[in-house]
Amino acid sequence: MRLVLLTQREITDQYGEKTDVMESSYIRYFTELSYVPLAVSNFTENTDASFEKSDISAVVLTGGGSLPTEYYDKDYGYEIQKNRDLKETELIKLCLKNNIPLLGICRGMQFINGYFGGKVSQLSGLKKERPTGKDHIVRFKEQTLLVNNYHNDGIYKHNLSPELISVYEDTVNGTVESFISPKYRILGVQWHPERRFSNTGSKEKTKAMIKNFIEGELQ
Repeated sequence: MRLVLLTQREITDQYGEKTDVMESSYIRYFTELSYVPLAVSNFTENTDASFEKSDISAVVLTGGGSLPTEYYDKDYGYEIQKNRDLKETELIKLCLKNNIPLLGICRGMQFINGYFGGKVSQLSGLKKERPTGKDHIVRFKEQTLLVNNYHNDGIYKHNLSPELISVYEDTVNGTVESFISPKYRILGVQWHPERRFSNTGSKEKTKAMIKNFIEGELQ
């Protein structure tokens, strides 16, 4: 069984109880990639036991919600996901220790950058406005992708952790849209591979990039 562990948002429900939430699109996406997706609760204990007993192909830090305050370039007054932050920090450490691929999507990418000492900013002053839901171009060397946009925060190039290497960028606005690690098996993508793309080719190239990363074939 080739498991992919997926993290979840932390919210407070109508009864005041802390609750895990994750979009079903993540489950469908990684199932299509021929993995068995397994959602990890923010409130489970002994997560390290799963790494000892299971064939884990990758861990995915998913999107949705804000980061720890110290991961931002300033305090924006965001709501904290305390239990999620603790769980994702634990999962990062376990991935690094066990040499397991770690994929960060949107908020997950930002969390990894913060973990390694980088900073995240509100993208309120971009040179070229990027409306939510409207695809935009990202570039890596001679390659371009037209990717979706469902985030209000991001990583300016000067705020990328020195432990990470920028890959795809929005060169007009100076933001990092994807990164890798020269030391660990880490890939971050700011866009959402599991959501709608206006360009089928870009969707398929993203799928290939993620599949190759998990399988250890990303160049």
